[in-house]
Amino acid sequence: MKEDRRLRNLRYQMRKKGYQFDTKNLVAIMPSHDKRSLLQERRLSKFGFSIQCNMFEQ
Repeated sequence: MKEDRRLRNLRYQMRKKGYQFDTKNLVAIMPSHDKRSLLQERRLSKFGFSIQCNMFEQ
């Protein structure tokens, strides 16, 4: 099944900012706090993704 173009583009933009994705569990792992995008996180949550803090951040 082909992925939605809007979701694919959003994930691409967020990966450039340091987000990591687990598409099997629909989880996005946040980057450091200075690179967060609350607007993009809100858009991603509309697709069913949940946001998780990076517990192993240096």
